[in-house]
Amino acid sequence: MMERMEELFLDAYRCAVNGKDTNWQEEIDESGWRRIFHIAEAHGVLPMIYEALWNSPSFLKLEENYRKRIRERAEKMMLSQAQSTASVLELCQYLNRLGLHPMIMKGMICRNLYLHPEQRISTDEDLLIPQEQYEQYHKAFVEHGLTPVSADTELSEVSYQANQMYIELHKKPFPPESKAYGDLNRFFTEVESRKVSENIYGVQVFCMDPTDHLLYLICHVYKHFLNSGTGIRQISDIVLFSIKHLDEIDWELIQDQCNEIGITDFVSTIYRIGEKYICDSFPEKLSQIWDTGKCDEQPLLKDILAGGLYGTSSEDRLHSSNVTLRTMEARNTGNRLSLLGTIFPSYEYMRNRFSYVRRIPLLLPIGWLHRLITYGMDSILHKHTGNDASEALRIGNERVQLMRHYQILEDSGTRESLLKRIYKRSHHSVFAPLLSPIFMFIAMSEYHILNLFWKSREERMPTTQEQRVVRENVTFIAKSFERKNLAKGLCRNITRYYPGARIIIADDSREPLQVNMNNVTVVHLPFNSGLSAGLKAALEQVQTPYVMRMDDDELLTVRTKVHRELQYLQEHPELDLIGFGHTTAIRLHSPMFNFREYFRQPMNDALKPLKIPHMTKLDTNHIVLGKVANIYLARTDKLREVGFDENIKVIDHHEFFWRAAGVITSAAALDTVVFHRHNPYLRKYRKYRSDYRNDLDYIRRKRRKLQS
Repeated sequence: MMERMEELFLDAYRCAVNGKDTNWQEEIDESGWRRIFHIAEAHGVLPMIYEALWNSPSFLKLEENYRKRIRERAEKMMLSQAQSTASVLELCQYLNRLGLHPMIMKGMICRNLYLHPEQRISTDEDLLIPQEQYEQYHKAFVEHGLTPVSADTELSEVSYQANQMYIELHKKPFPPESKAYGDLNRFFTEVESRKVSENIYGVQVFCMDPTDHLLYLICHVYKHFLNSGTGIRQISDIVLFSIKHLDEIDWELIQDQCNEIGITDFVSTIYRIGEKYICDSFPEKLSQIWDTGKCDEQPLLKDILAGGLYGTSSEDRLHSSNVTLRTMEARNTGNRLSLLGTIFPSYEYMRNRFSYVRRIPLLLPIGWLHRLITYGMDSILHKHTGNDASEALRIGNERVQLMRHYQILEDSGTRESLLKRIYKRSHHSVFAPLLSPIFMFIAMSEYHILNLFWKSREERMPTTQEQRVVRENVTFIAKSFERKNLAKGLCRNITRYYPGARIIIADDSREPLQVNMNNVTVVHLPFNSGLSAGLKAALEQVQTPYVMRMDDDELLTVRTKVHRELQYLQEHPELDLIGFGHTTAIRLHSPMFNFREYFRQPMNDALKPLKIPHMTKLDTNHIVLGKVANIYLARTDKLREVGFDENIKVIDHHEFFWRAAGVITSAAALDTVVFHRHNPYLRKYRKYRSDYRNDLDYIRRKRRKLQS
């Protein structure tokens, strides 16, 4: 539970963010005020807290000289910030004249989110540049009067200073040498090509586009959380930035990337703190996207208040980062966490602490000895300064438990097995071509075993009459690319369940697909035309009133029951599309496990509202969803009304249902099962399937145009 002074601090901060004055009437003694302002100083928000308190009845009862010192301190900080901002803008103008356009990260961009930007203090300004242009920037900085803080300019982050200005020049958004968070750079590989401009005090500056910048803010908070902690100001930066750019941000992409990193619960809790403690007018859309009502924000909020700005409230806390970072490194590398590793950190850790280790790696043992002697003497002789090894270890272990609480780390009892870790790594190994046929053997064995099991539970193949109805009314369409055997297998599978049913395969492989079956039509497209172009071409060939859309790596099972769902569509004219459940080799999660993903996506960001509300229960088996998996039976005319955008080559799924909202009403058939045999070892296919950045850019531009 929070102490009373922490509650008052949060109340004052909320008032400052929302442009309100506090109206406290309660008696607060001097020690209480010192506690409030100590928290404010630790979080770098003293000017904001003073702004909210200066006219409060409680604050006016405080001794005048004390109030004067607080005011002078706040004014000094704001003046320093104003001078720093002016210097940075002057530097940006100078760089613009030279044809150099760095991207500002956080700092100035985030300050402009607040009612009084100069009250949101930044200790430095972060600029992101293309790595190959560093020498040009270095020369320009020196000519402008800035000097490097360190002579070592080979680091991914190089600091410069001049009077009131302190610049961190980033060649990468995050230190690539970090095993805990260096791989976050993979999300920002082409960020330069998507940068946008902003006008700040009449000066043109550049920054990431809203989606990229929000992801960076989230990853930056995550980085500091893994180190020693993060402050309340970083939380409000994320929340205020999200509100300002609410309709410009690709929320599905943000969620996917947070899920990939493993920080969905952590980020949801950040928005819960924003909703409950920072913003008076918190958008309902954000609450729904992040499901904030289910978040337990108290453990994270306690850690934030205790840590201060970037978790720098004490030496103990700073040193505790060795425990948390080592734990994350162990998770990312699959290695075990050892005590020796904590006592003798890696070269990557030490090179950032001792410059001589960075210059001469062979001096790493000297660095270890230096660190042990310095830290040990501080612990023994200066314990009062908050530099105690046992306390740092305690804080570190507590914060590891906090990381488990928000599922950043697997719970110690549910850590991935060695076999599972080997399986994940094998996808990209040199052995992938050899493992591919082994995977398919296991997958097809699972498929046949499942079918036998379901048949033993009295599931059956379609009757002759059911086959005839499907044959007369349904065309199966699929898109194939560099997976000929899978495509042919799908055609044989559909024909086995529904003999004579029309099948249209759109193929854009380098070597054209050939299928010698009378009921199969192959539409040949130029190489790598893309998913949507293929689906559009296949849909143009359809002559039946209904379409079954599948992927080439899927198979019908005795529990798919296309005939039954066709009848349901025919009997329910208010519905246009029925999505099927699926299970994926090798893990074989239940269809309901996979449906949960779509239960959380009400499509509130779509252009039109759904005709029937999301999660409306139609019967015991059918429920209305704004979006279903890419395995569905639909009315041909309604599918054509929405259509497939052939400019999107890979990630058409969310974009299709975003446009379909208010046009197509979709439901899920909860007891259906299609078998998904996604083979992760097809490296050639994966190479093209993972190239989706151009799609993201196009979808963002398209959305902005349609929403304007």
